Amino acid sequence: MLKLKSSKEFCTDIENTVSDMRMSYIESITHLCEENNLEIENVTPLLSSFITEKIKYEAEGLNLVRKSTEKLPL
Repeated sequence: MLKLKSSKEFCTDIENTVSDMRMSYIESITHLCEENNLEIENVTPLLSSFITEKIKYEAEGLNLVRKSTEKLPL
């Protein structure tokens, strides 16, 4: 069972899983949650802003969410 002490440790586990197992960030979080019987909703507050942005970028690439536009409306 994964014993989480801090957000930093969980984010480090995610980064290690991404690099070691060559998974996406979305897959890595899902894998860690399944492996440790955690609900994804419960780990959301532990995610750093960097990982949140990576997930958003992956989701946009997979067309799971609309792409954010940086343009001002005309």
